[in-house]
Amino acid sequence: MSFAGDHRRLFRFSGNRFVFLVQGSAGRSELIELAEQIRGRLEEGLDPIGHHRLPP
Repeated sequence: MSFAGDHRRLFRFSGNRFVFLVQGSAGRSELIELAEQIRGRLEEGLDPIGHHRLPP
């Protein structure tokens, strides 16, 4: 699944920081859902011991 598309663009801000530009969103709930999906996908690829776990 790709998070970037026609109405979503991903930019590298600096180092390991990124910015998503989401145009024409349905509102706050859609953005929260997108953020949770991104976080879930990122956590799948992180160290299983938890050295690089994202804070809750």
